[in-house]
Amino acid sequence: MEALRPCYKEDDLRLCPMATKPASEIGQGWWGGASPDATFYAWGVFPGVCGEASSAWEPGTACDYGSYGNNSYICNPPVSVTEIEGHPTSNNWRHSRIKGAAYIPALGDQQWWDAWPHHTDKPPAYEGQPWGEVINEDMMTRVCINRHDGFVKWVFLDYSVQKLPLRCLWKQRWHRTFDINGGPTDAEFLSTGTGWLARFPACK
Repeated sequence: MEALRPCYKEDDLRLCPMATKPASEIGQGWWGGASPDATFYAWGVFPGVCGEASSAWEPGTACDYGSYGNNSYICNPPVSVTEIEGHPTSNNWRHSRIKGAAYIPALGDQQWWDAWPHHTDKPPAYEGQPWGEVINEDMMTRVCINRHDGFVKWVFLDYSVQKLPLRCLWKQRWHRTFDINGGPTDAEFLSTGTGWLARFPACK
């Protein structure tokens, strides 16, 4: 969010029209990780003095909110930084001049402002599962949300915009070692948790 701030003037640009109410406004806290149906709530509003580091969470800026997030593997940290929150930066793309950029998600529908998906992540156990229930175990829970009738919308590293079927999220190149053939099988999509993904088409 900080990197993009010079690119927009209206804060509501950070909101998907399907998720405009911040979790803090329904008593679920600024991080939204416990929202009863996290699909349709935004993260924020971060507490503190607007425009300064949040008094509750320093990486965030006070008064920020939104319902989009980035793929954290597109970040370009200093070479001396070998990992961020336990994720090795050797997996990061770092720039957009990459063959296959049309398959690398950059920014889109999310429960939080960033995510570090991995092909071994399990699908959410039920529709609307808040990411706070899995924290860092299954990052795809932040992204696999039924916000658009079985789809999410993402901007890719080639600047294209795609409407992605939920079951195709595991077929995108989230990071350099992401195995697009190592995600859940069709049988696992149908059997995980309540089996809520069964009503959506398989990824072709």
